[in-house]
Amino acid sequence: MKRFSRALNIIALTVFLFTGLQSQVHFFIDPPILDASNGNNVCVDVKVTGFDSIVSKQYSINYDASVLDFSNSQNFNLPGFNSGNMATPSPGNLTVSWLASNPVDGESVADSTSLYQLCFDVIGNSGDESSIAFSGSPIAIEIIQAPINPIGFTSESGLVTIDGGGGPTTSDLTLELESVSADNGDNICLDLSTSDFDNILSLQFSINYDASALSYTGASNINLANLNASGIGNPNPG
Repeated sequence: MKRFSRALNIIALTVFLFTGLQSQVHFFIDPPILDASNGNNVCVDVKVTGFDSIVSKQYSINYDASVLDFSNSQNFNLPGFNSGNMATPSPGNLTVSWLASNPVDGESVADSTSLYQLCFDVIGNSGDESSIAFSGSPIAIEIIQAPINPIGFTSESGLVTIDGGGGPTTSDLTLELESVSADNGDNICLDLSTSDFDNILSLQFSINYDASALSYTGASNINLANLNASGIGNPNPG
């Protein structure tokens, strides 16, 4: 599917962190949307932000086994992590578990590092789609940070759509907020970027956040014609 990856910086969300904000690791699939044809083999990156001094991780990845058939994992970029750390207990389910070789300090990687790739054979029909989603089933989610500190896990799913092999496809507008790590008391801004923003007449949507951890303070650097701060409301916290 044609993608433009033009950053609008349409909204810069400014947030203030309250006392007690828990550290967390954010996992996401890249690209977030992938168009393919029956018979293709496609690979997606599993990327992270906030992967700092991590001692161990475990989670599940789910997909529609009538649309995708898992073929292999590859391109590993985390010390001690390889295909042996992944299992396929049943079609449509992958499990991932890993323990750092240095359990005292753990391992750290730069934000947006691809930890590994997942590859699938496309077996569905034209019009079918399958998410590639992180979950706590069949294996529970657990992230441990050095020394022995369970921390939060957030994620963004990917989507594979099937167009039937070169026929016309539908371009879906995609909006994506970046992920950042911050300390208590920081004031941070998040870029909102877009793909396939073509011939758009109007749009409306909501953005939700945890009001016990963040406080919205404003929008800035708006780069869309006829959109200004008055078009961005905060009717209630969160």
